[in-house]
Amino acid sequence: MSKSKNNGRHAHKPSGIASGLSCGHSAGSIGKCNACGKSLCGQCALMYKGNLYCVSSCIPKVFIDTYLKNQIPRKSKAPVIWAVITLVLVVVSLSSLGIREIYNLKNENDTLAQSRSNLIRTLQENNRATSDTSSSLTDSVNFEYIEPEPQKPQHNRPAQIRERQPVYYHPVKNNTFSFDNGSTALKAVCLTFDGASESNVALPILDTLSSRNIKATMFLTGHFLKRYPDIVRQILAGGHEIGNHTLSHPHLTTYAQNHIQSTLPDITAETIHRELQKNNEIYYSITGQKMQPLWRAPYGEFNRTICEWALQVGFRHVGWRVAKSFRENLDSNDWIPDENTPGFKTPQEVLAKIINIAESNTALNGGIILMHLGTARKEQAMQMYTILGKLIDELRLRGFRIITVSEMIKESDDYLASLKTKTDIQGADIY
Repeated sequence: MSKSKNNGRHAHKPSGIASGLSCGHSAGSIGKCNACGKSLCGQCALMYKGNLYCVSSCIPKVFIDTYLKNQIPRKSKAPVIWAVITLVLVVVSLSSLGIREIYNLKNENDTLAQSRSNLIRTLQENNRATSDTSSSLTDSVNFEYIEPEPQKPQHNRPAQIRERQPVYYHPVKNNTFSFDNGSTALKAVCLTFDGASESNVALPILDTLSSRNIKATMFLTGHFLKRYPDIVRQILAGGHEIGNHTLSHPHLTTYAQNHIQSTLPDITAETIHRELQKNNEIYYSITGQKMQPLWRAPYGEFNRTICEWALQVGFRHVGWRVAKSFRENLDSNDWIPDENTPGFKTPQEVLAKIINIAESNTALNGGIILMHLGTARKEQAMQMYTILGKLIDELRLRGFRIITVSEMIKESDDYLASLKTKTDIQGADIY
């Protein structure tokens, strides 16, 4: 006998009808449903509290009615049930999304940490090479230190401004010891460039900035000053401001070892004073001017104590926009050498990221962008300076001003003139 369309569940329907069963099964009746009165066979019946019920229709209704009668007031049965079900589904969904986001961020941070470790090894090798040849490099420059005249404060900061609360910006809170972002009320950004030991893209960067009449902020090390004095003078002649990136680009914290910004045992106040003051002296011997009272820690390794030591000799720390992920921060990742290195981003990806932030309400306001004057990238198309002109044009098109860090600090009501600049430290052997 052939089966019906519902997979044979009513295959013996004629026999069932003859036996008086409404379900169509061939088995004999074992009783009637306590709810609807239908005759039931053994396949269709379920015993609940001593009574038979239709397993497919009556038993769920009887069970739910009994439960609701005992647990929930009659008027609120359905809304409460659906509210509970909806809440459970929402919690499960959000948990799943949160776990996925944490997993993605962990992977991204791990890859960037590995890339930064590789960069640190490369820079250490370059710095050792520079130290080996420093005697021949210094012969071409007169490094005799001339005591500069004290700078006169240019601004008298009102007392009420000193009491203002720290500026907030998305997604990180600014702090009193490191200037990482300007006021979000300012539709302006800063372009900053670090010069450690290489300058192979410095000239095209300077050409691009000059072609658009942009003034940027450069942080230079003693290695850079000694190797490229002509470029240093060209940077200054272009109207850019130059900050301190320390004399020898040393590690200052344990971040490279354990991702914690704890001061290394051999780093003291005297170490920081020497690194900043000696670098400033070399710069003065090349240019006849003092550096801006700004500094940036090598490798982004700093903490409150280190920054307070730097303030003792008149240098305020400047960072850059940091965030939980690449898509939100303002690190160009140009220090990552090639596409085989975790965290590598193309110039087009970096451009798209910054423009996307610029179009997100006030998210880019007061931002400080990090780039470098040297690169390990061999292919020109992958070098970050190639999108610099386009980036400037797109930001201006969206109404952003591009200003120096000193201007950003001033417009954020945090005047540099309040710093007490010192030229030496009593009792410290800094030479």
